[in-house]
Amino acid sequence: MFTARKLSQMYGPTSAYVYMYIIYNRWNYNPSLTIETIGHQWYCSYEYTDYGDLKFDSSVIPTTDLKPGELWLLEVDNQVILPIEISIRINCIRRCSIFMSCVSLGLKPDAIPGLLNQATLTSTWPGLYYNQSPEICRSNHSFMPIVLELVPLKCFENWATSIL
Repeated sequence: MFTARKLSQMYGPTSAYVYMYIIYNRWNYNPSLTIETIGHQWYCSYEYTDYGDLKFDSSVIPTTDLKPGELWLLEVDNQVILPIEISIRINCIRRCSIFMSCVSLGLKPDAIPGLLNQATLTSTWPGLYYNQSPEICRSNHSFMPIVLELVPLKCFENWATSIL
């Protein structure tokens, strides 16, 4: 009885501090770039919120339109371009079912309908990263690819200004 009471007295304040630390660091984090990822049934929409009207949809390229050397079920019509060596917040929203994966970068923030989930990314290696949905919830849904291209900041800024 004495031990349980002591443990509960220690657990209360400790859990409150841990909870406040997690909430503070998650929601009061000040990233250099924020991207909103909206998952639809067969494609994804991306919005670079710090760049105003920079929005686009990304869907898989049909097999008949693939060029030699492109990867089957992994190529998309619009790749997500991200800068390296800065902090990036990825907000994940889903319209119809659970989805979101950047497993090749060590991220798996599930986007659940009606909820906002966040992930933080800071990468130091440029490159092209291919990902697919790990969730098999609908027909052909596991083939929804996400392609991230990580480039130096100068190249990212040139790309963003050319799109706008």
